[in-house]
Amino acid sequence: MITLTIDGIEVTVERGASILEAAEKAGVRIPTLCHDKRLIPFGACRMCVVELKGRRGLVPACFNPARNGMEVLTQTPAVIEARRLQLQLLLRQHPLDCPVCEAGGACQLQNLVFEYDVDKLPFPRQEPKGSVDLASHLIKRDMTRCVLCGCCVRICNEVQGVNEISFVNRGIRTEISTDFGRPLNCEFCGQCVSACPVGAMVPKPLGPIARPWEVHKTKTTCGFCGLGCAIVVETKEGKVARVSSEYELGTNEGNLCVKGRFGWPLVQSPNRLTKPLLREGDGFVEVSWEKALDQVASRWSEIKRQKGGEALAVLGSPRLTNEEAYLLQRLARGSLGTPHLDHGAGMSYRGLLEGVRPLLGYAAATNPIRDIRESDVILAVGGNFKETHPVAKNQVILAAGRRKSKVFVVDHVHTSLCDIMGAQAVYVKPGTEGLFLRGMIKAILDEGIWDRGFVETRTEGLEGLKEALSGLDLAAVAELTGATTDDIKQVATAFAQASTACVIGSLETLGVGDSADLAAVAACLCVLTGKLGRRGCGLHFYAEKANSQGALDMGLVPGLLPGYRNAEDSQAREALQEIWQLPLPGGAGMGAKGILEGCLNGKIKSLYLVAENPVGTYPDREYVKKALESTEFLVVQDVFMSDSARLAHVVLPAALFMEKQGSFTSVDRRIQRLEPAVKPPGESKPDFWIFCELAKRMATPFPFDSPGALWQEMGKVVQMYGGADLESIPEEGLAWPVVGDGEKLSTAILYQEEFPLGKARLELPAWRAPGEKGDPKLHPFILHPQSRWFHSGSFSTWSPTLVELCPEPDALLHVEDAREAGLKEGDLAKITSPKGEILARVKVRYRGPRKVVQVAHHFQEQPLNRILEWGGELVRVRLEKA
Repeated sequence: MITLTIDGIEVTVERGASILEAAEKAGVRIPTLCHDKRLIPFGACRMCVVELKGRRGLVPACFNPARNGMEVLTQTPAVIEARRLQLQLLLRQHPLDCPVCEAGGACQLQNLVFEYDVDKLPFPRQEPKGSVDLASHLIKRDMTRCVLCGCCVRICNEVQGVNEISFVNRGIRTEISTDFGRPLNCEFCGQCVSACPVGAMVPKPLGPIARPWEVHKTKTTCGFCGLGCAIVVETKEGKVARVSSEYELGTNEGNLCVKGRFGWPLVQSPNRLTKPLLREGDGFVEVSWEKALDQVASRWSEIKRQKGGEALAVLGSPRLTNEEAYLLQRLARGSLGTPHLDHGAGMSYRGLLEGVRPLLGYAAATNPIRDIRESDVILAVGGNFKETHPVAKNQVILAAGRRKSKVFVVDHVHTSLCDIMGAQAVYVKPGTEGLFLRGMIKAILDEGIWDRGFVETRTEGLEGLKEALSGLDLAAVAELTGATTDDIKQVATAFAQASTACVIGSLETLGVGDSADLAAVAACLCVLTGKLGRRGCGLHFYAEKANSQGALDMGLVPGLLPGYRNAEDSQAREALQEIWQLPLPGGAGMGAKGILEGCLNGKIKSLYLVAENPVGTYPDREYVKKALESTEFLVVQDVFMSDSARLAHVVLPAALFMEKQGSFTSVDRRIQRLEPAVKPPGESKPDFWIFCELAKRMATPFPFDSPGALWQEMGKVVQMYGGADLESIPEEGLAWPVVGDGEKLSTAILYQEEFPLGKARLELPAWRAPGEKGDPKLHPFILHPQSRWFHSGSFSTWSPTLVELCPEPDALLHVEDAREAGLKEGDLAKITSPKGEILARVKVRYRGPRKVVQVAHHFQEQPLNRILEWGGELVRVRLEKA
């Protein structure tokens, strides 16, 4: 630590901190135009100059390090005059269009000109120069307003790793542009907009045009993927005007992806459901809430009385809040008396629940998202963060760029992570990623480079693991996977010997591949090498939806009560019955696949779908559709008229995440608050309200009427949440297990001292070669269902801005495969599996394995689940020109 004084204020900071950082800690404001905490200091604007006592001249505070005993002066006449001169130079060629500039009121240049009283220029003005781009999607670029701070260039390079824009030309002709001045063709994350201090990069209006002083700001949590990015919703007259974020808010440091920043127009979509609907013939009629709810409760009560609670079933969603997920399973088990409930097709959580939990104790990621940037070695396996969790991808970019971390990508497709600076791709055959990791574990055991201290004191099962892998030959692993023995040994050695290392991956939800096996092997690898319980280490396996972790924590799964208690454990059941004062159904209950079979064979008489669209998202679309059509009484509660809702007998209109109060739990276990920014449209209601009304009509009323009031009960039942309450959750969230009797404390990193199991387990299931659906001669390609970063499930296809960017499915295949199939970039291809066919637009790639086609799964017009099946086997397809 070092100590210095700034304007007479003594401050102590860590060695390496800049003068600017020291000033901030001392509470002294130093103005800047080119400084962004997300970026490496640049020193371009010269607004942050300060005096150092005993030294001639002025120095920029942003990249000069603070030194012990230094005396800094920030408000001397020389400093003030230097800043005024810099502003005058900027204004000499800057347009004076503040009254019509989109950044007016939020422009740092405008504010500094006012602060430093720059009311005249000592030299003649010049005509503003620079290009104006109005052709790009979502973002307007006006380089006549640019001050060449470079923030947009640097955030696109350093944080996003896209390099879409850069400085072009030289001298007074310098400006920021794309190559050859074309419109933007990038991720459209809007990071450049967030970093721009003036009006050179601004979002195009997607809602009401609003000045900064006209909007009401609501801090809440993004409702697309599961990263839990903190957002600020700016509204004017009850309508969303724009969405932004702030560095100090949450843990995403002000970073957002295209969905978080520009996907919000779905909230104001004209396609929203606004009134309850009852089926009448082949159509629907609008009815009152009272009539719709009475109808639902009456039918459920009748079925329960005649057939028992097991004739009813519930499929929920990982887009529900924690409070709603808890209430839904309470409604199912307590009010309806059914053990049959599930979400995410019963597959989105398998990796965590069946892979990670048996070995480590918790079904969750081990470390904060930001820990990824602290890893010396990053092993990406079984997923592509750029597509599924874009802001987490930024952590990999930062690790590779700033820490010079080694990034290994083990996958059967070429992903964007393979393109990261210095990344090494190891391509394997589809479905053999788990075998490759077993080869790594075998190599580590053979070389004796596992963490002996960690294994001996904190694990059990080493000898059994050695025995299980004794017959595994690395040459055979290489042959089966398509990798080389050198690949296996290189990655294994780098991972084992690194001071810090982590495994990252995203859990697929469409039933292709075995996520549970892959997650189990990855967990075993981390245990064997001691890469747990420390910063920069751990296991980061992320599910896709906004509250995937919370839905699991709240027991919205068959066989598990809230807090992961076994539903067949009599003591757990009795404890919950005591709290609820209701009897609980016996047995583990059926999951999603069993529920659909029950609908087909008549055992399930009524199915309640909440924010879930099985017809649009579950494998084997026709099978699912037939199951729902066979259901005597189908109730769908959603925000849009989905494919499943069109088959319903009753449709209940629900609210979106920007319209309700509650909490989400992010993929790194952070419980974060949601606050309503706008009112639900028409007569639509929050799911919480609907559940309470239905419970009341089922003669089992809930003893609470708001999400906050629920926490007194929920905190007792879900013990990892530590009895916290909704109102006390800080802006950065609370990571469970929440500890402390008074002030609630997060557990950011799991397993630092102990495992819930006592000791972590070193054990692996036997590897099974992936099965295949389809004849290789008739269907020569392996299908890889792929997410696109513009979308999140099918939910995002209701956003006009995201559909504008990515309007249809694409089929990404190797250029040689395309040539052999008679296809080229932009062609419409027919993709046929043994189950069915869809159409997709061809995109070619030049790297990665052949005979694998990556197809986006979000689109209802060409639904990928039409050609998928249940079971997890690889699906074979053929491609031909449509």
